[in-house]
Amino acid sequence: QTDKAEIPEVPGEIVLHEERLLFDFDKSVVKEEYYGELQKVADIVNKTGVYISITGYTDSKGTDEYNDKLSYRRAQAVYEKLLEFGLSKNQVLEIKGLGKRNPVTSDIKPDGSDNPDGRAQNRRIIIDIIEK
Repeated sequence: QTDKAEIPEVPGEIVLHEERLLFDFDKSVVKEEYYGELQKVADIVNKTGVYISITGYTDSKGTDEYNDKLSYRRAQAVYEKLLEFGLSKNQVLEIKGLGKRNPVTSDIKPDGSDNPDGRAQNRRIIIDIIEK
């Protein structure tokens, strides 16, 4: 697997993976397949001295309250994994969960049936570079 984490020239998102850092349904465990990318994120952030915000998301299954908590647990799990990989705590300014808000795709197909691939893409983490 190619390590795809990169930092943009201007403030914005850190691009982790073509499909972002995704989670299994109702889980907040960071998959081992993302460890290499998270290690690179930690290295880049420490080297460049930028600050980041970590935001977790869910698919649309479940209540807003439950999804908000699950998405926060996902963001917290990524934060903890980044710390394991040497990220300085001072570089993370915010950890938040936005539940099912801001989906990247629809959880429902045009015919009204469930879209498991769409739901999987919405269960994600975004790491934003922020100016302090």
